[in-house]
Amino acid sequence: MAAHVNHTNTTQPEPEEPVDWREVGVKCRGQAGGVMSQPKSSDTALDTPSERQLLSGLVGQELFDLFMDKFHRPPVEGELVPLVQSVLAGDFRVEDIDYIVNGTRPPPPHNTEGVCRTRSDCHEHGDCVDRMCQCEEGFFGSTCEKQYCPNDCGEHGTCVDDHCMCSEGWEGVACDQVSGILVWLDFQAANLAHDRTGNTFPRISKTSPTLVSGIRGAKAVKFGLEQVIELKDRGVEIGSAWTISAWTYTPLPDTMHYHTLTRGYDGDHQIMVHATTNELGTFDNIGNTAFHTCSFNMASVTPGWHVLTAVGEGGNTTFYIDGLKMCVSDFQSTSDVFAVGNTQLQYEAQQPWGIVHDFRLFKRALHCSEIENFYVEMRDYAPDVRVAAQPTATPYRRDHP
Repeated sequence: MAAHVNHTNTTQPEPEEPVDWREVGVKCRGQAGGVMSQPKSSDTALDTPSERQLLSGLVGQELFDLFMDKFHRPPVEGELVPLVQSVLAGDFRVEDIDYIVNGTRPPPPHNTEGVCRTRSDCHEHGDCVDRMCQCEEGFFGSTCEKQYCPNDCGEHGTCVDDHCMCSEGWEGVACDQVSGILVWLDFQAANLAHDRTGNTFPRISKTSPTLVSGIRGAKAVKFGLEQVIELKDRGVEIGSAWTISAWTYTPLPDTMHYHTLTRGYDGDHQIMVHATTNELGTFDNIGNTAFHTCSFNMASVTPGWHVLTAVGEGGNTTFYIDGLKMCVSDFQSTSDVFAVGNTQLQYEAQQPWGIVHDFRLFKRALHCSEIENFYVEMRDYAPDVRVAAQPTATPYRRDHP
C-alpha cells in the first residue's frame, strides 16, 4: 500500500545509495503490439526465398535509386514490402512508389493481355477499351481485380480483402488514427496549443512556454512559472479508465515547487512530483486525502528524454517510464484534465513541470505492451536538445496544490 506523504513537510530525506532506476522497473511480458505497435518488418512479411532474394536485389539496385531520386532518402522496410509483392505479381510500375510513400494513387494501369470484351471482364471496376481494361481509380490488375488499400494500411494495419484490418488500438480507413485518444498536443503549431484530435481548443498562458528542440528535431515546450496550457473551459472528463503519456526531459527543473504535469479544473493532479522528496505520485483534491506517492524517486532517472505514462484504472494509478512499470499509487483521479505542464492560472501556475514533447490523453487504460512499444518506436533516436537555464523562484507553498 502506497504511503500518504504530508506535502507540508519540508524535511529533506536522508541520502541513499544510488540505485539504477531501471532495475526498479518491471518489463511488460505481454505480446507486443497494439496502439503503439512496431512497424511492419520484412522478416515477417516476406516468407519465400524468392521474395527475400528479390528484396535484397531491389534494395541495392532499382528501388534504392528510384527512392533517392524521388525522395532523397533510401526506402524503409514498410515501403519495400508492397513494392516487392507488386514486382512478384507482375504489376510493378514506377508510379506505385508515389502511392505507397505518399498515398498518391497512380494512373489506372492498362490490361496488356487483351482478354476483356465487356465491362464485366474488368470486374465492373474498369472499362474495356480495345480489349484492354482501363481500371477505375483505386483498382489495378490486368482485369481490375485488385484494389489498393490506402497507404497499404500504414504501419498499424494489414490489407485483407481490399480493406485495412487495423492493429489493436488503431482505427480509420487507413489504420492511421489512434483509438480512444481524447487530446494530442504535439506543440508543432505556431501557437503551441494545437490539439491534433480537434476535440479541444487549448489556450496558453499570457507568457508562452519556451520552444526547445524535441524528439527527432521536432518542437518541445519548456514550462516555467506562470506558463501553462489549458484545455477547454473546464477541462476534459477522463472517467473511470484513462491514460496520460508524454515525452519529458529529466532532470526536472529545480524550482523548490511541486511539479504538476496535469491537473483538473477544480479536481485532482493526475501526475505530480513531490516538492521535497521528488517522489512520483498523484494528489487527491476532491477527497482531500492529499498526495499519494508511488514511492519512486524521479531524481534517480538518468538525464535525457524519457516517456512517462500514467494509467488510471481500478482505483489505482500505475506509472511507467520508458515502457517499464515503475510503481503504483493507491489513488486514481476520475475528475478531468484541464491544465497541462503546470497548475492553472487561477492557482497562479506555480508548479511547472519542465520540458514536454508529444502529450497524449486517452479515454481508456492502455495495455502494458502498448506502452512499451510506444517507447520502442522512438528509443533509437537521440534527440538534440538544447535546454536553457531552468527557472528559479522563491519557495511557494499552498495548503491545497
